[in-house]
Amino acid sequence: MKVLLVSHTYMVKANQKKLDELAAIPGVKLQVVVPLVWKEELHPVIAVQSPEDPGYSFLSLPTFLTGRLGKAIYHSLDLTIRKFRPDIIHTESGTRGLTTFQAALYKRLFAPRSKFITFTWSNLEKPMVFPLQFFERYNLKQTDHVICGNQDALTLLRSKGYKCPISVIPQLGIDTDFFRTRDGSVLRKQLNISQKAFVIGFIGRMVPEKGLMTLVEAAGRLKGDWTLLLIGRGPDRDIVLQRLESLGIADRVRWVDVVPHLELGKYYNAMNVLVSPSITTAVWKEQFGLVVAQAMASQVPVVGSLCGETPNLVGDAGLLFPEGDVSALIEHLCHLQLDSELCADLGMRGVKRIQENYTFNGIAKKTHQVWEEVLNGP
Repeated sequence: MKVLLVSHTYMVKANQKKLDELAAIPGVKLQVVVPLVWKEELHPVIAVQSPEDPGYSFLSLPTFLTGRLGKAIYHSLDLTIRKFRPDIIHTESGTRGLTTFQAALYKRLFAPRSKFITFTWSNLEKPMVFPLQFFERYNLKQTDHVICGNQDALTLLRSKGYKCPISVIPQLGIDTDFFRTRDGSVLRKQLNISQKAFVIGFIGRMVPEKGLMTLVEAAGRLKGDWTLLLIGRGPDRDIVLQRLESLGIADRVRWVDVVPHLELGKYYNAMNVLVSPSITTAVWKEQFGLVVAQAMASQVPVVGSLCGETPNLVGDAGLLFPEGDVSALIEHLCHLQLDSELCADLGMRGVKRIQENYTFNGIAKKTHQVWEEVLNGP
């Protein structure tokens, strides 16, 4: 089968392992189209990182509206469809995205017999004005199968009347060669953290919906020898710092703004637990929880709120608490702080759950199964 995959996600090498796994499947001829550059909140400009000696074709093209997720348009009159002649066109810019619309239009013009698949993370109904309503209706009409990154996205699509098949498969997997258990003592020493301290980790943007203030309030009421390791930055940083100081626990905190991806693995193993205290807002709820999955793969116990996809990701391999419930979070942290056997058990469960459900190889196999079903039927 010939598959054209259009997505900005694969601009960076960390995500290209999925492409390697897909291209290694017998019978798959893969062509990938990505933007030349991208812009995001924490990384003003991201330049494409071309893979070395890939087993697939990789093209980077200029775009309009670069970095505006779902709104980018490629400077291309056919997205290579006329020459490549794919059996499947697979886009990953959402059901209402302009990139999806562009690909769907070109499919209709240049490859009307090809199948069309789109991926979406969208798990929350948001007001849509013209022309977004038109784009979504058109895109869904052309789509033979939607892959949703979470269960709520499936529910939302069905509520809109979408009748074609839907699968729930995360966009990316976890590299278990990279995120694994290892010695974190050296990094603890570098960060001036006691080897005996109970280290509570948080990785994410400093914004209200990530719920960091819930964790800060909980930390302010903890006893014993503990340290809070915060990794990330954002507009709420000063507010968080002020609250840490008012609680008298600022000296218990180690804060790292940005960690390069290749160094991130060792930070998980400097933690005794990772907390994901996300909170649903009118415009956002947790779509997957990549840092939770990475911590689980690193054999680090996780505590997550009941926000969005987090409960489905964690399953029985972690502890869950109601969004914003400081007392419940404190109870979980105290329990883990005092029970090393529970920590070890949850760590092992997390590794097993990731290996069985969320590796790059597993995600690639599930994606390929969708491709086969679209071409040949279930």
